[in-house]
Amino acid sequence: MQSFRSWISPSVSSWDLTGIGLSALCLAHCLAAPLMIGAFPVVSFLAADDSLHLVLAFALLLIAGWAFYRGFKVHGKGKIPLLGGLGVLLLFLSLIVPGASHHVHSAHGTGLLALDLNAELGLSVLGSSILIWAHLSNRKHCRHSCCCPATAG
Repeated sequence: MQSFRSWISPSVSSWDLTGIGLSALCLAHCLAAPLMIGAFPVVSFLAADDSLHLVLAFALLLIAGWAFYRGFKVHGKGKIPLLGGLGVLLLFLSLIVPGASHHVHSAHGTGLLALDLNAELGLSVLGSSILIWAHLSNRKHCRHSCCCPATAG
């Protein structure tokens, strides 16, 4: 059985792979959920519960934070953690947007265009994509760093 210390200190690469996997899962969920709800309306009750989204968002925040912190210590490129932070921020914003009922009045009168679902989907897809890109960059720069002992995994 692994000790807690050995679990908390895998290579930067392992943390990035975990972050890429979770971000890709989030991306797939964001793209598939509207199709599934449209095809099978009976599963729409699953979309009403945001607790899963919050748990995944906090898991992404912790994993990304740890991976980018450790990567920055190795390669020193500040743009990568900033890019990752932007991705996490967009994902958290996507959790807020649906509750904020944004409507745009049409130029032709009384028609309303609901932007909630499109904004949530757009922010989620963009945030997940940016996180994946940031993790890939972090991994690449750690591997190319001259003194990166923590990228064996």
